[in-house]
Amino acid sequence: SPALSRDEHWLFFHSNRSGNMDIWVSYREHTHDDLGWQPPIQLGAAVNSSFEESMGGFFENDDAGTQIYFSSNRPRPSGPGTGFDLYVSDILPDGTMGPARLIVELSSAAADPGMMVGPNGLEAFFYSTRSNAGAFGAADLWTATRATVFDLWSTPWNLGPVLNTAGTDQRPYLSSDRRTLVFASDRPDLGR
Repeated sequence: SPALSRDEHWLFFHSNRSGNMDIWVSYREHTHDDLGWQPPIQLGAAVNSSFEESMGGFFENDDAGTQIYFSSNRPRPSGPGTGFDLYVSDILPDGTMGPARLIVELSSAAADPGMMVGPNGLEAFFYSTRSNAGAFGAADLWTATRATVFDLWSTPWNLGPVLNTAGTDQRPYLSSDRRTLVFASDRPDLGR
């Protein structure tokens, strides 16, 4: 689940190379040099924990700054959770990571991994195993919106049967022109 920075110099991803699933970052000097990535660095304790972290998305905005969105199965600050919850961390001006903050309004008692935020910061897409509100399968695609990058997210809603199946639909990614949603699915191959 790689997430590339807007300037295409930084690549964030999750890996179990340290024995635990953590979030890592690599840098390249020249954006057209696909072999120029430096050795990856683990993001550290502000983001990673002794539990599992899974990369979601990268967001950069002149007003809100630079953030990464990710999921973790760490215990919730407000009590026990049963699966992955959604978090955000600010990338501080000195390049270090700010403390991870639980996104309470989007996290549920089910597993909520794989969040990404659209280019304008006002749309979120994620997948969840929550079974309420008309869920269709083992994991469905969900979305939420907000009025500004400083507001809380709306109550999430299921993207419906056009996208979701009885199986697992996951890892949504919205294109930069906001016209195409790409995702993975274990639906049967329809030969298209």
